[in-house]
Formats: sequence, structure tokens, C-alpha cells
Amino acid sequence: MIEKLAEHLDMHYFFAPIYDFPAVEEGKPNRQYGVAILSKDPIVEEKNWPITRLSTQSSTPKPKLMPGLSKQ
Repeated sequence: MIEKLAEHLDMHYFFAPIYDFPAVEEGKPNRQYGVAILSKDPIVEEKNWPITRLSTQSSTPKPKLMPGLSKQ
């Protein structure tokens, strides 16, 4: 979705997936949720750093390293 939006707005983008769930229907892409950045300037470097955080998908979350956009 972010790719289409960036193309429509003539912008550059980076998507950092945080969750990657299997597709609901066979043959469809995985369902990914995360953080997206749009920029009018080219994105020179990109990386989805692991950060310590609590899962929003667990009923008993504990801090652990998980994907998440962070500045280093």
C-alpha cells in the first residue's frame, strides 16, 4: 500500500515491517504491519533495527528484541 501511495505522490518511501502474518487466502501475500516513511528526498540508507519492546500481539508480553524502526 505504501508503494502505491508513494508513487501517486511522487515520493520515496521505506517500510519497516514489525509483524508478518500469513496470508488469509492461499496465494495472497503475507499481511505485514509496521512503520512507513514517505520522503520528498531520496532515502539514502534504510534499515529496520531490532529494538527491545513489548508485543501488542501477546496476552502476556515480556520485553524482547523485535523488529522496529529506530535511529542508530
